Amino acid sequence: MTISLAVFLAFVASTLGITYWAAKRSRGASAYFAAGRRITAWQNGFAVAGDFMSAASFLGLIGLIALQGFDGIFYAVGGFVGFVTILLVVAEPLRNSGKYTMGDVLAFRFQPRPVRALAALSTLTIATLYMIAQMVGAGALVALLLAGSGIGYNTAVVGVGVLMMVYVVFGGMLATTWVQIVKAMLLMACTVVLTALVLKQFHFHLLEFFGAASRIAYHQKGELVVKDFLQPGLHYHPPHGALDLLSLSLIFAFGTAGLPHILVKFYTVPNARTARNSVVWAMAVIGSYYAMTTIWASAPPCFSGPTILLPTAEPTWPAPGLPRC
Repeated sequence: MTISLAVFLAFVASTLGITYWAAKRSRGASAYFAAGRRITAWQNGFAVAGDFMSAASFLGLIGLIALQGFDGIFYAVGGFVGFVTILLVVAEPLRNSGKYTMGDVLAFRFQPRPVRALAALSTLTIATLYMIAQMVGAGALVALLLAGSGIGYNTAVVGVGVLMMVYVVFGGMLATTWVQIVKAMLLMACTVVLTALVLKQFHFHLLEFFGAASRIAYHQKGELVVKDFLQPGLHYHPPHGALDLLSLSLIFAFGTAGLPHILVKFYTVPNARTARNSVVWAMAVIGSYYAMTTIWASAPPCFSGPTILLPTAEPTWPAPGLPRC
């Protein structure tokens, strides 16, 4: 048995243990759908952060920053800013409603049947599109971690999907909350280690790191290219760059506040004050996570150029004076 397989199985066993523990405590609608409304601010904050720091954050965002430089950072900043909308507009009214779902909240003020139908359609649409990306990322990551163990991509996707269903169906909101807390803590720990390893190459000197990021050298179509990855415009450039960036900003500012798996977390806390405090905790965790990922996501272009990430990569080392891995 490989080390990666042993670690993966240990993690699965621990999360199933959490699910078993939560299942014995999930009696009644309030306990099952809202964890008995006993989740504290820091617990809910870490759970929300774990929900948000998904495969898109851990895989997609890293690739965007590595390929697009400063323009890729907008994806990190945008998601973080979206929680300001949740803090100021969404969290407190949701908790004060005393309901279990967004459909319940909307049906309380409008005609129930059409509102519930529209809320269900919206939730299923968002969850399906979001879940496709998550399952693809999870399957690719698990297949990579367990390479050589006989577990392929399709098996990994099915296995991850079954595990998620077990967490939710048997453990309810209490199990999913604690699984996300564990996930957030693991991601933060791994991010701290990766950030330290990257900064070690630059003698833990941020100015040296940013200097390297401003002189990225790589081969493109047989020619040596040197670009400043700290300057905007590598992706969002004329004639439509400004409109694309505005569209992206609006998506994050308002779209994040409408994610069903984020909103449902605010029904699990005892009162509105705890809901607001949990958003602050989530912003602190997510903000520090994105600040660190911005650093180590810039490592591949600093060391080998952004084209190393593409299928037709032509490896090259940085310009003279930059550190080698």
